[in-house]
Amino acid sequence: MILSPFPQGKTKGISISSPSSFLQKFYTDPKKIGSLGLALSFAATWIGATSTKGAMDSYASKGLEGLWLIAIPSVVTMVLVTFFLAKRVQKNPSLTQPEAIGVHFGDVGRVFLAGIIMMASTTTLASQLVASRHLLQGMIGEWADALTTGLLAVVTTYSMFGGFFAVAFTDILQSGLMFIALGSLFGFVVWAFMQQPDVFVSGWTSMPEGYWSLWTNPKNAIGLLITFSLAWAIAPEMWQRMKACKDEASAQKTAGMACLFIVGISLMVFGIGLGAAGTLAHAGTAHQGETNVYLWLTQALPFKAWKALVLLGFISAVTSTMDSVMNVASQSLVYDVVKRYILPKAEWSQLRWINYGWLILQGVLGLWIAFRLDDLIQVLWLSADIYACTMLVPVVSVLFHKTPHRLGGQLAMLGGGLFVGMTTLAQYTSLPLDWWPAWPFSTVYGMMWSLALYATACLAFPTKRA
Repeated sequence: MILSPFPQGKTKGISISSPSSFLQKFYTDPKKIGSLGLALSFAATWIGATSTKGAMDSYASKGLEGLWLIAIPSVVTMVLVTFFLAKRVQKNPSLTQPEAIGVHFGDVGRVFLAGIIMMASTTTLASQLVASRHLLQGMIGEWADALTTGLLAVVTTYSMFGGFFAVAFTDILQSGLMFIALGSLFGFVVWAFMQQPDVFVSGWTSMPEGYWSLWTNPKNAIGLLITFSLAWAIAPEMWQRMKACKDEASAQKTAGMACLFIVGISLMVFGIGLGAAGTLAHAGTAHQGETNVYLWLTQALPFKAWKALVLLGFISAVTSTMDSVMNVASQSLVYDVVKRYILPKAEWSQLRWINYGWLILQGVLGLWIAFRLDDLIQVLWLSADIYACTMLVPVVSVLFHKTPHRLGGQLAMLGGGLFVGMTTLAQYTSLPLDWWPAWPFSTVYGMMWSLALYATACLAFPTKRA
């Protein structure tokens, strides 16, 4: 039996059955939050630690080239979702991506993709914890690890009991705090510039060659753009929110509004990063290791209440991403694996304990990764690498082809997964794999490899369709 949010019947030639209502409501039902609320939740999920702290540091140290790291891929992602994916996802009869994969590529594909989502979501969670530790270490020193763990415990708790509604509702509150905090920080930078414009100008004029160029390293810029925009476009958080919309028009409207929110936040972060770069360069501290702009500006604010507000805004950015990836990973385990194959007759009174156990385990794994890998961007890239190499080709084939190639989809997922495994070994172990392509280009090669396997299967076995 294929679990689906639609009534029993036929959809595009595929037999589907209705799921247990408690699972659908817990993981997807927005409780009439509406398009605006879902758009804010969508944007809050995208605007995490990397889009704030990581982006500001990049602008301060790399200049305009830093736009390729987060801002431009984020906007491209949302354009792809708004105009090409939103309606198709909402129209698809499957509640989750693994379910859609299972319909066309078999049970093994469904379980494999659920595992991939759980793995990638955990690395994304770890990236938020890395950023939290970095900022809090500068604010409270040795207590940073304890507070980071405490934040994770809070997010885990409300994710356990509230499901998607708790995630979406808190995302709305968190997005409001982010807007207020970043807006006030942007205002502080503008005020500082008006007070001493010569300080900013002298700092900016002393920037190294290429600081004001978008194309200092075109190859690297294109690699980052392709990697992040395509990986994020098919992220399970996108699928979940599009399925929560009431119809196709609402899905496109929600994605469009989220795109505008992300553009607005990205512009504020860009202005803050460049403004801070001027004063840092003037003080002679720019381009000397990590700038940690968010921390530096927060400490420079004149009032303790203001500092607390800006710090709270950053914490909101971190937790809004954490809760989303934890919820979607739990959905993949409980809905796509346990309920489908292990305990098909189980009620929520039984399944909730599996939900609780997984969320706790995911938090522990996220902390373990965060305490060992301190590079925020590389940890985030690792999750994007997993999604792009394993999920992109199968998910796109399901959305844009009536009869995706069964063997092709299976090979694309398996081959992409093996490619990611090799990249991980080359990147994070001492094995002699210097010949393997370095990041972020390895992701581009991985996507090409996955696509090549799919195309080869289609050509070699043209009649073996799903």
